[in-house]
Amino acid sequence: FSMTGLETKKSDTCKYSRNSIEKLIDIMFEGGPEDRPNKLKMLNHIRNANKEFQKQEISDIALPKAVKTYDKYDTEISEDDMDFESGTPIFNKASMIYNMVIKDQNLPYVEIKNGYKMKYIFTKPNNKYQAKYVAFIGKYPKEFESIFEPDIKKIFEKQYLNIVQRIFDVLEFGQITMKDSNLMKLFDE
Repeated sequence: FSMTGLETKKSDTCKYSRNSIEKLIDIMFEGGPEDRPNKLKMLNHIRNANKEFQKQEISDIALPKAVKTYDKYDTEISEDDMDFESGTPIFNKASMIYNMVIKDQNLPYVEIKNGYKMKYIFTKPNNKYQAKYVAFIGKYPKEFESIFEPDIKKIFEKQYLNIVQRIFDVLEFGQITMKDSNLMKLFDE
């Protein structure tokens, strides 16, 4: 059968998430057409996906994006002045931060411009730039490891959890919980 409307085919969902969500959908359709999907099995898959997500390379879990409107929102920012135009998409902000950092740190990387494919991640704002996200081209720059702390929990939430929560909503399974509950196992058996 053909799947539409889910991020399993979208190029702006990372490959790890696309593959894991496809496996989740396979789990959902296990059994016969009359069988209700097994919530506990699905939750266990999501929890395992979270553990595996934490082990992935940053480049493999970053949010891929093609930059089409960089020039429209481009504004001069600095370490002390991170004011973006109202309505600037997050991936444009992340690109501008990347461009500023590679200039500021004198790094040998190409600037992101219109038409470039890049990836971006959420970062903990405890960095010199107080940036909540940063973009990059190709592999995550090794120099960024000492500048930014990736917010893996938020990346997982945006790249995976928000997507599978919509599946749970349609199935009326409620909010996804990342903690295993023995009490829940009693009700699902």
